[in-house]
Amino acid sequence: QVFLNLAVNALEHFGQKRIKNPHIHITTELNNNLYIIRFYDNGGGLIENIDIFAMGASTKNNNNDGLGLHIVKLIIETHFNGIITYHSTHEGLCFEIILPIEE
Repeated sequence: QVFLNLAVNALEHFGQKRIKNPHIHITTELNNNLYIIRFYDNGGGLIENIDIFAMGASTKNNNNDGLGLHIVKLIIETHFNGIITYHSTHEGLCFEIILPIEE
């Protein structure tokens, strides 16, 4: 559900912003006792200064309910005891998901 939601958001932004040669890139890393997953897109990043993980937050120009990224954060934090953060550049967004390795 997490990756599907991130991918759908990226695809919708590609269409809205008419991105030429859109791409999504996912990397994984094992660092000590953590899985680190990075989800990059070249959808142009965010101009708005909002908490995109807040319930109801949306940057889309449609009747979106703004629940997608809020649910993503809840899944990662509640079910996996993890953390999700993001940073935005003029090129796109990078979501970083950090999950502890259960022993």
